[in-house]
Amino acid sequence: MTVLAPLLLLAGAALVVPLWLHLHRSRDPGTHAFPAIRYLVRSVEAERRSFRYRELLLLLVRCAIILLLVLAGARLVLPVGGGLHPPAQVVLVVDNGIHSGAVVGTETLLDHLVRRGEESLAALGPLDRVRIVAAGEPWRPALPLSPTEAVDALRGLESTGVLPRLAQVVERADALLEGTSEGPRRIIVLTTGVAETLLDSSPPEPPGVSVLLVNSGVDLPENRGIASVEVGDGLVPRAGEPLVISVHLAGTGVADIPVRIRIDDELAGAGRTDDTGRVRLELPPFGEGVLVGSAEIDPDALRTDDRRPFVVHLRSAPRVATPDPLHPYLEDALETLHDAGRIVRVTTGAEVVLHTAPEIPAVDPGVLRILLPPGDLSLLPAFNRSLETVGLPWRVEAGGGDARRVLAPAPGFPAGLGEVEVTDRTLLVGPPGESGVELGTAGGDPWLVRGDSPDGSPVRLLGSPLDPAFTDLPLSAAMIPFLDRLLAPPTWGAGEVREGLGLRAGTAMELPPGAATVQRPDGQRIAVDGLRRFHDTGIPGHYEIFDSGGRGQASQAVQVPREAVGELTSTPLETMAGHWPSGVTAADDPGAHTDPFGGERRGREVATALLLGALLLLLVEGILVRTGAANRSAAVSLSSPSEPGTLGSRRS
Repeated sequence: MTVLAPLLLLAGAALVVPLWLHLHRSRDPGTHAFPAIRYLVRSVEAERRSFRYRELLLLLVRCAIILLLVLAGARLVLPVGGGLHPPAQVVLVVDNGIHSGAVVGTETLLDHLVRRGEESLAALGPLDRVRIVAAGEPWRPALPLSPTEAVDALRGLESTGVLPRLAQVVERADALLEGTSEGPRRIIVLTTGVAETLLDSSPPEPPGVSVLLVNSGVDLPENRGIASVEVGDGLVPRAGEPLVISVHLAGTGVADIPVRIRIDDELAGAGRTDDTGRVRLELPPFGEGVLVGSAEIDPDALRTDDRRPFVVHLRSAPRVATPDPLHPYLEDALETLHDAGRIVRVTTGAEVVLHTAPEIPAVDPGVLRILLPPGDLSLLPAFNRSLETVGLPWRVEAGGGDARRVLAPAPGFPAGLGEVEVTDRTLLVGPPGESGVELGTAGGDPWLVRGDSPDGSPVRLLGSPLDPAFTDLPLSAAMIPFLDRLLAPPTWGAGEVREGLGLRAGTAMELPPGAATVQRPDGQRIAVDGLRRFHDTGIPGHYEIFDSGGRGQASQAVQVPREAVGELTSTPLETMAGHWPSGVTAADDPGAHTDPFGGERRGREVATALLLGALLLLLVEGILVRTGAANRSAAVSLSSPSEPGTLGSRRS
């Protein structure tokens, strides 16, 4: 219930008028009856009691008339739905991502946000509909709920390891309201206020409905966490070689912090960070297989980023075949890797085959094929026809220019690639939205992509030959580690969504064929029969995949996003609201979220019904006045003196 003109409620002070008239009405003076007419006095007293009841009823009717008129003038709105003013539609966005788990005092930031949400829901009517959008769980559906159901759903939220993108979440909330019926609509965003949630590549579009930003109302605590874990000193780790693990901390006070490495839940190494928050640990050699491990530090206010899981696939040096002629720079690089024991060059029984000719012959299933386009651009049509035979939806086209583009650093590849340039003489072109890009330029163009042949063999395709005429990579120090990474046979889970040695929290996990169940880090098993992707990856840790027989198929590490780790920087609500061109406002008033519609209608205005009720009461009031006056005249004639000389009562 609300009113659209609250100032007119002050007219309710008019209620004192009938009260004053009732309390100060004229009193009938006392009389003393003669004994002969006392029997008449008793009947008059009974009549007077009925007069008093009638006067009290008249007082109540007059007060009700004034009250109805005041409420009609104030434009009372009741949540009755229907008519011209249907129930309100609200989307409540809750940031339950990684930063919502920070402990402040005895409660988390999410606890404070939930309370803010309950206060907003308390202002809604029973016919209003609410959708809860959990920013830390982008896979969770947002179904329309009643305010009571929404409170229960709100209290059931838990913090995840996902870093929400505020603009993307608001865009989703706006889309949810786009198809709703006419009526008041509002998006309420409960945000932790952390600056990293605003990291977007481009300014967002203004939303179609108004958005209100609300924060937790508490200060963010200090924090440090594990930003990255690197295995192999920039090279692919090999079985039988010492395992080098580098850990990098970010945040407040990262110097001289103890760091522990656990392999299969057993302590495998420990050290302390230097002044820059880094530590390099060398572990003894391990044999071929999968290492499931984690790096950890002592917990602080935000415990989610104090442990970083990883999964390492250890293999022996791959057997590489090169049936086609190679550029001298590429030949020298392969010989260097062979001499260092990083690869074994063979002519038969290869695990990896590197092709530079336009014709791409068939290979045994499971063999990795690495395809380099020919340096002679006139051979590109034949090369693209071979790509169709292989089953790749990509092709290499002649760019016709020598403009240079810088490669973008990517997880798992050497950091020096960020200084490598490629020319526009060849361009890698694929269908819109095609996935499988492992490496690209700083402008977002693909340069290294992966795919699978119809026979299940993995394929990698480069966007240009490894020739100094097309790229300066062969002349850079990144050439050897890049080839070492390129020639490593892919393992399950090594896709474009990986961050170093783990999957980014909140990203869909690709499942191997035959997967039946996935066990989350909290021990819960979820059936995934027939699915190729698993979306519920909000909890950082190790995920185990099992087949229908209960046998383990693979392990996948899910990590918090690297940019989410570090000092928690608070952003004022006004700054957050300014991220949008329009349509987004900050809840400057601490109580603004308790009246999310600011007086807008959320039901039916009942002024007409109130006026009709007041008119009816006016008719009742007139009837009471007329009957009361007639009865009073009759009573006065009995109790007052008659004509001179007649017997009557004597007044005192």
